[in-house]
Amino acid sequence: MKQKEFLARLQTAGLDISPTSLSRLEGQYRLVQDYEVVAIAKALDVSVRELLGETPE
Repeated sequence: MKQKEFLARLQTAGLDISPTSLSRLEGQYRLVQDYEVVAIAKALDVSVRELLGETPE
């Protein structure tokens, strides 16, 4: 998925983030806030648990 599409999905999920901020997250130059984790999971259509690497039992 291209960054522009992901940014649009994040906006739809309620997170307005700049391309620069997203790049810093991707490059691990800044920490992800708890509310951002929720929006990212929604944008990717996965659960927060899946996003954080938890596998279903």
